[in-house]
Amino acid sequence: MHESKPLEELSAVERTLDIIIQKSKSLKDKVFICVEGQSDVKFLKKFINANVCSLEEIGSSLKVEQMVKDLKNIPQFKAKCFGIRDADFLRFQTDIYSKEDVFLTDCHDLEMMILKNQEVWQSLVAEYGFEANLMLDVLEALLPLSLAKFLNVENDYGLPLAKTNYLDLVSLNPLTLDFDAYLDRLFLKSESPVNIRQEDFKAEIKALMDSEFDNWQLCNGHDFVKTLAKYINTQVKQNFDQRNLDSSLRLTFQPIHFWQTQLYQDTKEWGKRHQREIYRS
Repeated sequence: MHESKPLEELSAVERTLDIIIQKSKSLKDKVFICVEGQSDVKFLKKFINANVCSLEEIGSSLKVEQMVKDLKNIPQFKAKCFGIRDADFLRFQTDIYSKEDVFLTDCHDLEMMILKNQEVWQSLVAEYGFEANLMLDVLEALLPLSLAKFLNVENDYGLPLAKTNYLDLVSLNPLTLDFDAYLDRLFLKSESPVNIRQEDFKAEIKALMDSEFDNWQLCNGHDFVKTLAKYINTQVKQNFDQRNLDSSLRLTFQPIHFWQTQLYQDTKEWGKRHQREIYRS
């Protein structure tokens, strides 16, 4: 049984767990779907059956895994919760993802899963007036950054890539990223000791540049959207806000698109096993 602690003694996951437990007292028959952030909540709201499900923002992929595990240790939640998390680089790191009742996005993250749908991409092309091949240009420009993020995670280098801005180093004609300047900035920003020298890190990335990767699994969707938004703002529509693009992605991705995803199939199957209609008909 979950034991209550004073609020100040609880970790972020424990606090959220406590909130869900309290909420479940008034929502006795609800299925709790644990997701990473607010954008995931906004995305799924369009598809889920709100009479059956409650979406819970947990904060990160690892916290989603921990939350589902903790909830399943409480008897009344065993058949009443599951999680959805970004795949990140997991499909490069393992053949089988085996966290019980935690499901992965089809691509690196939700944004890449949406962008991969050709009907969605063609809608963006029509709406904003850029060339269809801009997709490949963005993926190619971001490839060294994507590889850097992969190697950093895979080898635990401890580099602060998430905190190091790159967008001002993106040129648009042609679309390129000054990656050497980015590496200089990255290593200058590294306050604590890191586990690799700059020249060795650059050599590792260069060695992988000609390898075959599934860019939809490799590229970070936030990076793709930021780069695309910069292009639109500079080349198509001044004062364009990235939040408008985030919103366009969610609005353009319709149920018929979601039904084509493995994420939908996996979570719908979970619902069938537990006799819950978790999606709108």
